[in-house]
Amino acid sequence: MKTQRTVPLFILLCVMVLSGSLLFGGNDIKNLENQLQKLYQDKTFVLRNFYTGNKLKYNPEGVLVSGGEQGVWTLDGLITINRLKVKNERIELTGKREFWSYDQEEKRPRQFKSSEKTIIDIGPFNTSPDAASVNQAIRKIFLKDDEPLHKAVPDYWENAVLTFFNNNENSINESAKKKYFNRSDNLILPKLISKTEPQYTPIARQLKVRGTLMLKVKI
Repeated sequence: MKTQRTVPLFILLCVMVLSGSLLFGGNDIKNLENQLQKLYQDKTFVLRNFYTGNKLKYNPEGVLVSGGEQGVWTLDGLITINRLKVKNERIELTGKREFWSYDQEEKRPRQFKSSEKTIIDIGPFNTSPDAASVNQAIRKIFLKDDEPLHKAVPDYWENAVLTFFNNNENSINESAKKKYFNRSDNLILPKLISKTEPQYTPIARQLKVRGTLMLKVKI
């Protein structure tokens, strides 16, 4: 009789211990997720190296493993994080791309939102990730707050970036301007080979449809 009572009691104790460990583990993940959301969710960051692509995979050291190639700072630099999830040994950031343009009327740079969604996957971490290890990885993926953008772009962009944000054409170094913008050594200028004028559809004309069209162009 004692043996029959002991076996169910032992099983019950095992279930309680396992349930408790799962509960505490779940709380740890939720707490980590809440900490990270306060730091990164609904905020805009500059992606280091301005990688293109809709899904970027990084290792825990913040090094890109797959998903994109180096892009242009005006088109591929900005990402607003809309969602952050902790998934076992991985962290997943989901955000929308933004881009920079120059407002000719207000004479200042502006940011424009796009519908281009990007997923940033970080991991796998060797153990369950903690706030310190995740923050260290994310700091290597995005530019730090005190890290100037003109030092993160290629050399030939540096003076242009300074001018873009300072609104001061005199800040462009003359030697850099000559080197990068006025080259004449065996340079073949591009020639227009085809041109298509945009046209309204008949229905759009009848309804007098109007709107603003944003073009994302890379040269």
